[in-house]
Amino acid sequence: MHAMQNTGHTVSIRPVTEADAGDWIDLVNALADYEKLDRPTSEAVERLKAHALADLPKFTAWLAWLDERPVGYCVFFETYSTFLAKPTLYLEDLFVHPDFRGAGIGRSLWNALESEVLLRDCGRMEWTCLHWNMLGIKFYEKRGACNLNDEWRTYRLVEEQIRERQGAGT
Repeated sequence: MHAMQNTGHTVSIRPVTEADAGDWIDLVNALADYEKLDRPTSEAVERLKAHALADLPKFTAWLAWLDERPVGYCVFFETYSTFLAKPTLYLEDLFVHPDFRGAGIGRSLWNALESEVLLRDCGRMEWTCLHWNMLGIKFYEKRGACNLNDEWRTYRLVEEQIRERQGAGT
């Protein structure tokens, strides 16, 4: 899909396939470890694979390869802005294994994502970043991204809360 030469190594970005889904899940687990979160359960892993590899996938997952080794990934999907009357590319995950940072892999993933924004005629790209992830924050700000925390708050309801509310009829 996308490839670039870097210091004698080739970085390539391509969609996750059935054959490399295990490598992708290994990187998802590495991100969970990095962010000090629980790894996906075995049931969640099966859903991730099914949702990524379906005929109509719920999201897009790309693997970043350094030569022939999977070293990073991104997951994204579209939302929609009624004010722009255009889709928004929402970036759920962008991760490069810590052992391979500094080799241009994150930049390659980012460039591929920017190309995808233009290909899909999106009006913008959005994502969140943990407040302590200074490497991520610097990476994004270096690319001109702005923090919306002063303007917008991120909220979340989890499935259990919704089920409780629906059961209570409120």
